[in-house]
Amino acid sequence: MKEEKDKEQENESNSMASEPQAAYGKKILHIFKSFEEQSEAAYKELALLTPEQHLQNAVELIKRVYGIKEENAEGKEKKERILYFD
Repeated sequence: MKEEKDKEQENESNSMASEPQAAYGKKILHIFKSFEEQSEAAYKELALLTPEQHLQNAVELIKRVYGIKEENAEGKEKKERILYFD
């Protein structure tokens, strides 16, 4: 009897559709007591990012503002550019 229930549960778990965990990532809701506390937490989070991550974020924002999608960029020739920052 117990074996039959185990088999039924196993069959049910195999037939059930589950959503992929990787698609959503971890989302955490933070509740702050004040706006100052929220600002401080945001600045601490930004301070942990590497310069490369800051540039990647900036590029993503620029793409969103101008509506540039990867599909649009594929048709054009990609030119390598070297940028120098002082």
